[in-house]
Amino acid sequence: MTAPVTAALDTPASLTLHDFSVTYHRGRHIVEAVRRVNLTVRRGEVLGVVGESGCGKSSLALGLLHLLPADKASVGGSVKIGSHELVGASSAELQEVRWRDVSVVPQSAMNALSPVLRIGDQIADVVRAHTQESKRSARRTAEDVLVRVGLQPEHARSFPHELSGGMRQRAVIAMAIALEPEIVILDEPTTALDVVTQQLVLEQIMELRAEIGFSLVFITHDLPLLLEWSDRIAVMYAGGFVEIGPQQQIAENPLHPYTRKLLGSFPSLRGQRDEMATIPGQPWDLRRRGRGCLFAPRCDARMDVCTAETPHLVTEDGRAVACFLHHNNVSPDGAAIEGATA
Repeated sequence: MTAPVTAALDTPASLTLHDFSVTYHRGRHIVEAVRRVNLTVRRGEVLGVVGESGCGKSSLALGLLHLLPADKASVGGSVKIGSHELVGASSAELQEVRWRDVSVVPQSAMNALSPVLRIGDQIADVVRAHTQESKRSARRTAEDVLVRVGLQPEHARSFPHELSGGMRQRAVIAMAIALEPEIVILDEPTTALDVVTQQLVLEQIMELRAEIGFSLVFITHDLPLLLEWSDRIAVMYAGGFVEIGPQQQIAENPLHPYTRKLLGSFPSLRGQRDEMATIPGQPWDLRRRGRGCLFAPRCDARMDVCTAETPHLVTEDGRAVACFLHHNNVSPDGAAIEGATA
């Protein structure tokens, strides 16, 4: 396993979110899937984003890349990849940035490939869209990048259905790193894989990160996985970040009750066999704005202030948490939980 390499605070930012939001429109209904979050990911850093299904993780990933249907979703705030502002960018500007500066391994990565095109041709199309390479040169590049992810050059001539699930996953990763982008977003990239293949794929990704130097945003609901592979972890609930901190500190001293409950809901592979803990209640319905801490209805440490006022994410000594157990701050407008740069 490649050890995490924590980026220094003076390392240039690969990704910067400021008051970023994603809103879905369903007739008269408005769903705030991501609620004005702020975040900075440094060059070479691995940031894990974790939370239950429906907390806004995939909306965050797809929204910042403007991959959501424009007639059903809107984004606000600011998204910068390096120095490129994506919010408000034209289609041509977005096309220029995607794959070259930022790429994504989507949640359904094994089904993301076109079934009627050979693997090599699909990667070569990405290469030629951003370079002056000829068809022949782009095909050679496709073969080279497949080798970098552990496949053989002849797999460039294969159709997706001729490859196993793990091999298709590697092919999508090859496409994502073909142009050596600034940042790669992994949206639950190993969900459909068995644990052995999952480990091999993640090891390959981390080796490529060490070799190329790109940043990773690793989105998953599997917190133990992030504890193994991430430099920092951002815990997401109801469209906002409730805790952000270094991987080791999150593992040893979680501050937010939701983080503690997430950690307690996974079995220990080395400790004693204990009864599994569960998080009572249901995740927050994103169609509701709410007031106060949105986790309060499920929290066994809630106080009167938790349902009356809204905690916002406060940073101290490299940790950030939105909880009245640790801070006595209230967001100035009483809006939903916000994120903060950490």
